[in-house]
Amino acid sequence: ALEWAGPTHVYADLYAIYRDVPEHQRLLAEHPEWVLRDEAGAPLFIPYDCDGTSCTQYAADVGNPAYRAWWISETKAVLAKGYAGVFVDDVNMDMRVSDGAGRDVAPIDPRTGAPMRSASWRRYVAAFTERIAEELPAGAEIVHNAHWWVEHDDPEVQRQIDSADIV
Repeated sequence: ALEWAGPTHVYADLYAIYRDVPEHQRLLAEHPEWVLRDEAGAPLFIPYDCDGTSCTQYAADVGNPAYRAWWISETKAVLAKGYAGVFVDDVNMDMRVSDGAGRDVAPIDPRTGAPMRSASWRRYVAAFTERIAEELPAGAEIVHNAHWWVEHDDPEVQRQIDSADIV
């Protein structure tokens, strides 16, 4: 446990790559393919704090194995400092990807070359959350901040729910 706090969860966003964080700027330079893009190749965002041309968080490709491995490695390193678990934000089973004005955009799926389908997004998120649960240290509590209004009878949504200790 952290000496200066009780059992505490570290915050991690499932698919945000922050535009103005120096570490993430280096990450973007090394791995521009980790950002989802529209059909013209423009980067896409999580629709939050948008100014009309960009938002504060690029939308990472949750289906990309290298991005997933990086995310898990970073989270494990922080957990090793004594956190009780991780609070994973934006575990969105409905596709929340936008242009810089916050308008919904279906990104081009790097695996198919076609606009990403909602079913594919849900499958990618579910697989990612399952991998997180498999690879984080035993006993690390996983909390998902997920949209409550999605259809819970969807098998992909159930996979996501099952991969968390608390939703």
